[in-house]
Amino acid sequence: AVLGQQLSALALDLEAIDAFIPDVAATAAGAAPAAPPPAPAAPAAATADQSSPVAWSAPTAADGAAASAFALLQRQPELLNRASRLAAKPVAAPAHVPSHDLPREEAERNARLQRAEALEQMVRVKDSMLWAALGDVKSSEEAAAAASAQLAEAHSFADAVRESSRDEITHWAAVADTYQDQLHAAEDQLASTAHELAELHSLTSE
Repeated sequence: AVLGQQLSALALDLEAIDAFIPDVAATAAGAAPAAPPPAPAAPAAATADQSSPVAWSAPTAADGAAASAFALLQRQPELLNRASRLAAKPVAAPAHVPSHDLPREEAERNARLQRAEALEQMVRVKDSMLWAALGDVKSSEEAAAAASAQLAEAHSFADAVRESSRDEITHWAAVADTYQDQLHAAEDQLASTAHELAELHSLTSE
């Protein structure tokens, strides 16, 4: 595949850069000179001899730094050429890779799309069910409120009828008591009249 070839070329370029940097660092650092073996003890006569021209001395850190700098100068043309080649190497822009060029990735992408579409459909169904349930709850609440209002109205009407009936019964009870009193008065008057008639009858019969 095109993408695989581009990735392989890029990996090779990165490996070349990774190998160049440690090489330059190692050349600049240089290897520390090994310590020379201890010099053998000089004879007493030689020690006492002040006519020896030059005495031996061990290499110092300055000698090692000079050797590293010298090695770096010796490799400078080579290192500069390698650096120029690496810097001048063009980095190709990634080419457009069609999805069908990666069959496994395309299959996975299609499977993810199918799962996403299925989940989206499930979410839509769930949303519609929730809206329907909310509508049912709202309708039930409205019906319950209407029933409660009707029940309150019925209770108010029953209380009014009960109060009116109580007033009506009280009124007719008062009328009945009045008629009862009038009846008792008429009965008393009738009894008195009957008594008077009886007395008159007894008087006329003598």
